[in-house]
Amino acid sequence: MKISTSYLSSNGFHKDGIAKLVFLLEGNVVKETVLDKGRISIGRGASNDVHIDNLSISGEHAVVVITTNGSYVEDLNSTNGTIVNKVKIKKAYICGW
Repeated sequence: MKISTSYLSSNGFHKDGIAKLVFLLEGNVVKETVLDKGRISIGRGASNDVHIDNLSISGEHAVVVITTNGSYVEDLNSTNGTIVNKVKIKKAYICGW
């Protein structure tokens, strides 16, 4: 799974003032998600906050955590890994306040 933060400005917010992530599979946008709570789960399982129904996504693939000090994406030992801004990560800070 690839996550792009290129849609965000330097302060972590989209030009319309909303922080969000863009999820890409094979170069195509499959989902955009507003960062509107402290923990956002991502995966193929229906119980995830961001549900992506694709076999390349693990049932519990990754999580986005938002704290008062910033935000990060953490891979949850997914089978195919997580890529943030073209870099394969285990954990990557995506925005600092």
